[in-house]
Amino acid sequence: MVIKMEKSKLGVVLPVLAGAAFLLALFGHVEGALILLIYAIVAEKDDWLIKQSVKALFFGLFIKLANLLAVMLFDLVRAPFRLWLELSAYNSSPIRIINVISSVQSAAAYILQVVFVLIAVYAFVWLMRGKNAFIPGLESIADKTVGLIKEKKEKKAKKAAPAAAPTPPAPPPKPPAAPVQPAPSVSPPPPPAAEPIVQASPQLKPEQWLCACGAANEGNFCAKCGAHRPQ
Repeated sequence: MVIKMEKSKLGVVLPVLAGAAFLLALFGHVEGALILLIYAIVAEKDDWLIKQSVKALFFGLFIKLANLLAVMLFDLVRAPFRLWLELSAYNSSPIRIINVISSVQSAAAYILQVVFVLIAVYAFVWLMRGKNAFIPGLESIADKTVGLIKEKKEKKAKKAAPAAAPTPPAPPPKPPAAPVQPAPSVSPPPPPAAEPIVQASPQLKPEQWLCACGAANEGNFCAKCGAHRPQ
């Protein structure tokens, strides 16, 4: 069994509001129970509190209806005896019968009030424990009312929600890309072979001699490499 002990927006726990609705209904303040029901639907939006408030409202309406039917029933029973009393002004028999009917009516009204008080106390005790106040005959009415409220909320939510944009079709799969062939590596051409530098032999004077290093000399030693003049 679910136990409700959450705090409301007014700072009191939800069972206190539900118990207050039953007390208002018991003392004939059906309008107060209706105001609490509207508050539960608009502000709290708690299914448990809405259900208990609905039962309290219908409980108050049932008390009013039962008292009204009892008065109408006893008035209907009393009507022929009142007519008899009017027709026979000096007859005391219809007066005694009317008094008896009135006494029975008072006793019936008292019994009804005791029954209603017991039901309200029973519901209040269970509500203060945070539990559902089970009242035969009102459970189905409360469940249907809560179901209708939920259904209306869902319809309003669907109307308020923007229409979802259609999902675009998925693009066709791309064909697999052809493998990239690596370009053949081209080796650079070998550098041209360096041509040997042919040094032209210098023209010698009669007194000069040519050293092996290629330098022309006049003395006994080469001025370039220091070699001795060949004999």
